[in-house]
Amino acid sequence: MNNNKTAIATYFGGVIGLVTIFLLVWKFVISEQAEPQVIDLMLGVCGTLVSIAVFFVSALFILSARKKKETFESVLSEELAVWHRRNSPLISVENEYVGKSDKDGARYSMLVDHDHILRRAEKLKNVARVTFFDLPNSFKKDDQLVFYLSKKMFLWRAKALGEKDLQHVIDKLGRDIANAISCEFTDIVKAHGFPRQGKNKVTVSFVRDMKTPNDAREIIKLINYVVVLYLAAA
Repeated sequence: MNNNKTAIATYFGGVIGLVTIFLLVWKFVISEQAEPQVIDLMLGVCGTLVSIAVFFVSALFILSARKKKETFESVLSEELAVWHRRNSPLISVENEYVGKSDKDGARYSMLVDHDHILRRAEKLKNVARVTFFDLPNSFKKDDQLVFYLSKKMFLWRAKALGEKDLQHVIDKLGRDIANAISCEFTDIVKAHGFPRQGKNKVTVSFVRDMKTPNDAREIIKLINYVVVLYLAAA
């Protein structure tokens, strides 16, 4: 529909432009007897109509861009890319890694020493990183988003608390982070913090299918929220 309106407006503007050119030629070359006021008036009207046509076409293009259909997949991909760009070099991404299955998406890592974010990105290639979270390929009910709790990252927390048992600190932190996620995003997920398969994890399970553009934005908000929790805890 917008394409038809754009074509009509374009043809209309073209016709008015040709009429304007004809009137200019008439005024300055052909006619010496016609009233100049009449021709000037007609030129003014034609100029206004051309401006209206240009405005109409521009407005249609703007409206068409705004009405670009969003999907869960398109919004998640775009928002995730923006989020990663804003959080670089703190966060890095691996699309391929050891142990990846068909159900797994990209893996995101985080700097162990967060002070390194004050340095330039090109100097961080050999700086220690640990796995932050694995993004699933599917976001249906009961699918999981898994966040990892690295002992390397939270070693300083244990020292600051005067706690010699680092695993005890990790266990409590996992429960606290899981509880915070569940409370903040209760409409979309339920989180559990406990060691699984020999690794310290916070497992976030979706309580319903995630399928709308707004659902995709909520997932990015959740990930960013966990980044804040990790930075606060470390």
